Amino acid sequence: MTEPDKDRLHFSNRKYRTHLIFSFLTIAILVSAALRLWGMELRSLPDPETYVTGIFLALGSIPLIFLIARRIFGSTVGGVAALMLTLHGFHISLSLTAPIYVSGMFLSLLATWLLFLLIRARTPRPWLEAGYIASVIAGALTAEPFWLLVVIHLCWAMLVLPWKLALPEVWSRQIGFFKVPRLIQTQTIAIILAAPAISHSIYRARKGVGQGLSDDFLMEYFSFGFLFAKDDLTIPTHHAGAVGVWFLLAFALILLVAGLKAPKREAPLFALGQSLPPRLPIISAVVSTALMLWLALIAQRRTEDVIALTVLPLMASGIPVLTTIWRNYVPRLPSGALHFVQERAIFLWLVAVVSPLILFAAYCKAPTLAPASFMIFVPYYLILCAAGAVWMFRRRTFRWIIISLTIIVFAASVPYVTGQAETPDNNKDSAQATHTTVRAD
Repeated sequence: MTEPDKDRLHFSNRKYRTHLIFSFLTIAILVSAALRLWGMELRSLPDPETYVTGIFLALGSIPLIFLIARRIFGSTVGGVAALMLTLHGFHISLSLTAPIYVSGMFLSLLATWLLFLLIRARTPRPWLEAGYIASVIAGALTAEPFWLLVVIHLCWAMLVLPWKLALPEVWSRQIGFFKVPRLIQTQTIAIILAAPAISHSIYRARKGVGQGLSDDFLMEYFSFGFLFAKDDLTIPTHHAGAVGVWFLLAFALILLVAGLKAPKREAPLFALGQSLPPRLPIISAVVSTALMLWLALIAQRRTEDVIALTVLPLMASGIPVLTTIWRNYVPRLPSGALHFVQERAIFLWLVAVVSPLILFAAYCKAPTLAPASFMIFVPYYLILCAAGAVWMFRRRTFRWIIISLTIIVFAASVPYVTGQAETPDNNKDSAQATHTTVRAD
């Protein structure tokens, strides 16, 4: 029985807890499917196959957010986070209007879950490593902000992974692909193979594509991840109002700060193991470079820029060298007690809070992002808020009041989205226009 569940005696039976968790996830997925299909005629949608795929990936995100939150904070926080995502109005609407970004969110959760599994692996797990590489490649092709998530994955692994004690005395002998932990090698391969996605992004980049980020973007993001975000394109008169907006922001930030006191599950880290096959990084670099060169040769514009990007696989091959330098100058992050900031909790803060701030600052220089692309960071923000809702008060009465209030706020976003769908401007043509605008070439 873990620390977060210590005060719940009925959870002491592991078999009972497993059945309860399975039943909860089944109900959450069924409710989520009903909300996403409620009042929607798939035959009237511009591209039914695409939207059905988006709905399935949206449903797949629910068990993933539960597993990630449960691994860090415990089953209760995982259940609250899954329920929050189930009732999240922006997540419901995007599964039908912009499924590409819901797909990016699913892939980000999948890659993170596989990373958490690999970092605790005592022995090599080739199938998990292949799944992580595939999820990184697919995510990089789906949403541009996914690259920031990959960088955080790499930096976090470099910061928390244990190292072998027996190191050569000569510093130069410590440098090389096979001198770093197996997980870093796997991440290097993933970045090398995902590099062609950058060529594609640079080729189709347009300044000012899509709706762009509004002045209230940060306020809407930190209000439970665009939970009651207004859309001036499709619903110019439908929004939560000034009082509701400030209440939502204040409530979300209070839960976010309260999440700092949530006890964390300790997790021993391994991820050392034997090295990957020697030919694998060479083959990956050759294949990736050849593909990027081919993309540059068939490009009708920005050919020089795309050709210059062919050096990226070679630069990515130097990640083990940077890792070695990092290891010699930056100490490994220690694990503290349950109420100290723990390694995986730091990862959540980097993804949920730091990443949107970085991208928002970058957007001021290169306005090429749409608000929906930030959806890949929202589940991590919801996990932190769920932890705050569960652990703001120790007394059960106050705890359930806060949890109930949180769920009520999220449930209120469902009729908000329904109200958007009922406005005259949000017909089939405007839905197609919205999707085209958000994901325009």
